[in-house]
Amino acid sequence: MQEWNKTMQALQAKTPLTEKPVITLEDVAMKIAALDREVKYLVNKMKSYRPKTKPKSTKESNVTDSGGNETKTINGMCHLC
Repeated sequence: MQEWNKTMQALQAKTPLTEKPVITLEDVAMKIAALDREVKYLVNKMKSYRPKTKPKSTKESNVTDSGGNETKTINGMCHLC
């Protein structure tokens, strides 16, 4: 936006006062409307963004020991140990 503004002001300064202006209020309004539309799109995109969830890496399994008792293990470690 700043580059566009500087460019247009430089062109306007070179234009004689008797000629049609290079930049008009309508041009500025159109530029602002385009920027406003882009900002609204990005804000809505940010609001609806859901980060990808990583699957849990804990592995639960049931192991039966020699006495017939069943114990749970998480990542290969007994929860009773």
